[in-house]
Amino acid sequence: MRHHIPPRPPAEAPVTTAHPNFSQAVASSSGLRRALRNAGINCLDPVVDDETPARRPVVHIKYLDGSAAALLAALLRAGSNPGSETALPTPLVLESMASEQTVAVRNDLQSVLADAGISGLTQVEPHPRTGIPVMHLKHLEGSAVATLVSLLRAGMRDHFATADALHAAFRAHGLNAGSHFPVPVVRQLRICLGEISVHTALALGSLLGAAPFPTELTEVPDYPESQLVMDRLYEAVKTTTSGFMDVQLHPNCMKCGHSPTISLGAFKLNMAKRLVEALRSADEQS
Repeated sequence: MRHHIPPRPPAEAPVTTAHPNFSQAVASSSGLRRALRNAGINCLDPVVDDETPARRPVVHIKYLDGSAAALLAALLRAGSNPGSETALPTPLVLESMASEQTVAVRNDLQSVLADAGISGLTQVEPHPRTGIPVMHLKHLEGSAVATLVSLLRAGMRDHFATADALHAAFRAHGLNAGSHFPVPVVRQLRICLGEISVHTALALGSLLGAAPFPTELTEVPDYPESQLVMDRLYEAVKTTTSGFMDVQLHPNCMKCGHSPTISLGAFKLNMAKRLVEALRSADEQS
């Protein structure tokens, strides 16, 4: 039986005022912070600066290292070309990225930003504390911040679409019925889940083709039962996705009344897509 799936609420619209007031600038910087966090771009949180010659608040993104700048350029480029596939850079070890490499990445990011009508990227300089080559993106006004947020989200369209598809697959199997089941979200370029009940974990493992559970699960599973359910789900996910999922058991607490739960970790995009396909296959077979 399929369940009605209400549409996910639209993303909060970024502030698009060309010259926002301080409150609007703070709101737009918060939206940019979320977009950068979702994209896994490591830098200081965007800050609002209203001590400018024109007395107009602007936003700064400080201390982008080479890896963060490369990822930002790739996502902005993908966001500017909706028909293209997002080609993410290979993660680089910060210590192994020479200053010359960082300058090349900076120049590439400068080109992408210019195409989007955004200026303010500084030259590469050593971090004052670590010495790592970094750059800053400064003096962003409202329209520039809105463009960055929009392009970042467009560059992560596959991630958001996969999170929605995973949510729909869970709901189609009724995994949210009568129990708490997290809505998949995009964080750090991963599809993140959360805590589920042990009974829900048992049902999910069965949908993914796990062997029958040896006994009937009690209403409030004890530690050994919960551990067995968690291990069973872990193996089922590994088999169906060819990947690994971090899981953690939170046993029941007699003192606080906490029922046992299992925390599900985050998935890389391809692994999440394979999980969606596995759940859809289970739906066709049921």
